[in-house]
Amino acid sequence: MSVSKPAWRVVLQPAVIVGALGYFVDIYGLILFSILRIPSLKALGYGGQQLVDYGILLLNCQMVGGVVWGVLGDRIPITLGFDFAKGQLGIIPGAAIVGVICLGVALFALAGLEETHGKDFDYHEVT
Repeated sequence: MSVSKPAWRVVLQPAVIVGALGYFVDIYGLILFSILRIPSLKALGYGGQQLVDYGILLLNCQMVGGVVWGVLGDRIPITLGFDFAKGQLGIIPGAAIVGVICLGVALFALAGLEETHGKDFDYHEVT
């Protein structure tokens, strides 16, 4: 007779915990930056249209930086995955497997991006 694990033990795997912590750190940074952006720019002497222009520039730079550092951060696991697959399967099959995984992750991210920005504020989902 096998003993089943409680549901919380199944969900709380190390990968889930690390992913959740990364998500919360990112959200905390975005919220904190959004709260402090306007008072900081006003303290630097910006006002009116300059406040809006520099605020948008700062948000855009933050998003670009997140993508760039995210890609650089993904290089390590991709490189390790390729080294493992290369040793087990050879260079061509290893590269093909890692490439398909990277393509799948990229398509998933693009689908989420379209889902996020493809709606207006009056959008209601029908359930």
